[in-house]
Amino acid sequence: GKLLEAFWRMGALVFGGGQVVLPMIYSEVVVAKGLVSEEVFLLGFAITQCLPGPLFNVATFIGAAVLGLRGALLASIGIFLPGTLLILGFLPFWMAIRKNVRVKAALSGVNAAAAGLINAALYVFMTKSIPNRAAFAVTMGSGLVSTVFKWSPPATIISGGIAGYVLYLLNIGGPF
Repeated sequence: GKLLEAFWRMGALVFGGGQVVLPMIYSEVVVAKGLVSEEVFLLGFAITQCLPGPLFNVATFIGAAVLGLRGALLASIGIFLPGTLLILGFLPFWMAIRKNVRVKAALSGVNAAAAGLINAALYVFMTKSIPNRAAFAVTMGSGLVSTVFKWSPPATIISGGIAGYVLYLLNIGGPF
């Protein structure tokens, strides 16, 4: 009931990728409804980042954390089905409307708003998931290697995990 409705609403309202929906999921399942704790949410985010597939899979994790397998299925259906139905509904008209100046202008605004939501996600995760200077160093190092040295996301994530473990072994910063 509530789980499917919450993720259906998010799946129907989000424009953009997983980084855009994350602040929405956080606000809904942690802040507003208290379905999971902040710690469980951040754990789900971390696990989702380590796995292949879209970031929307965090919905599956949260659903499982709340209601087990049934919750995972409900949350997954809720987050993925609205966008899928929207795409299928627009597909027959896409060739005709994609060249429309008004549609292009609206999509430009949607992209700008999505960029703002990505910045909101960045703020939430920077303030919630970096508990100490060691974690901050891993964050900055990961940003550096991915942007300056063009490391792939999997290589960056794996190196971040290794760095966190090494810092833990050296007793620098404690467990993240």
